[in-house]
Amino acid sequence: MKKVIVTLVLVLVSVSLVSAASIEKQEAYIKQLESKLHSAKERGDKAKIEQIKPLLQDAKDTLESEKKRKAEDEKDLKDAIDSLDLKDAPEGEILPSVPFDEPAAKEDGAAEKTVLPERERHYYEGEGAGIFGKAYISYVNDLMENGQPNQFDISKVFIDYRNDLDGDVSVRFSTDIKRQTYLTSAATSESNINVYLKYAYFTLNDVYLEDYLPIGVPYSMNIRIGQSPTHWIGFMEKFWNFRYVSKTLTDQYSLFPTADLGIAALGALDFSDIEIPGLEELNYHFTFMNGNGYMLPEDNPEKNLALRLDTQPVYRDEYNNLTVGVGFYARDLSITGGENSDLFKALNVMGALQFESPSDGVIFAEYARATNQEGMSFGGQYGVGENFALFGRLDNYDMDRSTSGVDYTKSIYGIAYNWGENVKLALDYQNEQKNGADSVKIIGVHSQVAW
Repeated sequence: MKKVIVTLVLVLVSVSLVSAASIEKQEAYIKQLESKLHSAKERGDKAKIEQIKPLLQDAKDTLESEKKRKAEDEKDLKDAIDSLDLKDAPEGEILPSVPFDEPAAKEDGAAEKTVLPERERHYYEGEGAGIFGKAYISYVNDLMENGQPNQFDISKVFIDYRNDLDGDVSVRFSTDIKRQTYLTSAATSESNINVYLKYAYFTLNDVYLEDYLPIGVPYSMNIRIGQSPTHWIGFMEKFWNFRYVSKTLTDQYSLFPTADLGIAALGALDFSDIEIPGLEELNYHFTFMNGNGYMLPEDNPEKNLALRLDTQPVYRDEYNNLTVGVGFYARDLSITGGENSDLFKALNVMGALQFESPSDGVIFAEYARATNQEGMSFGGQYGVGENFALFGRLDNYDMDRSTSGVDYTKSIYGIAYNWGENVKLALDYQNEQKNGADSVKIIGVHSQVAW
């Protein structure tokens, strides 16, 4: 009897170890595919996305099958041991104990942890260790009389390191290398390339707070601590896919910084059980930060607070949907109970329609209104052929609503070409007018290389 018991235990241990190794290998493969899918989405490479998605789904199905088989094998062997008559075992002998990955008993009254559907968990940043990068390289011809000479330029280079750590923690460190021009006198200026630390934060992924912070619906939450993206600009760049050509409206006119130092919480609220028409989920991004951006240190006791909410009231799939969002931003907010005499507030509203018939495209509109500023932006792109796209944008921005003389209108038109998976090229025309008079008029070739 003793030999039978020990043999069964050893078999159980072997099955458990082999299954665990197979599961670990499959999980590593899924992480690789998710990393490739993330990169393809950032590049807008639809063909690559369609190639990876079925592979990723097959890998996930295989993982679930492996886990199910492991659980069934362990249960069968455990039942076999339980069915043996252990009365013949020598008195006082301690048999090896083997963990069966059984869930811990839930305390009375404890809430079940909600696992949101895959599409609702898209804020998770885990992609495995890797160094990523992006560079904007251009050739521009200034069409203004007495304008700048035609020139090649490198406007930005990003070096981005990301890694997953133990305990569902991920980290990100990014440099922003860019050209900046400084006035050296009333008539002369000097241009230098400077290196800044843009992102330096860690993320606590899948933080579970529903037992302590119930809000009536299931929700997911990731918490970022450090210097991280702010709530709005990066979100709008998902619809304006030509950051290498020009900044978005609120970035162009510096309504708020692209990154800042503080804390952020982001995730999604699940309304699927409530059955509210057009509101299956609501994504959120909340930030509490210094307010001076990533290039300057804090210089006052006030802080910045921001919140973005967005949802997709119409969703057929990833390429056919309607997104609407609203953002609120408060700068120089007193947290010590003092007067908010310098409080600056901003409201943003947007809508974007993505479609793939009769061809791939997106149309978006953005409205921004601040304490003394106001602006609108309309833009989009439309696929032409396999790798070409026509794109355009029209902005209007009033830098000071209390006075005249600071009204800007900007128009951008161009055609883009995807040269493989990593390189984007654009031939574009840009014109900016201040109070009706041309201040910028250029034609250029802009490019982005990502790795």
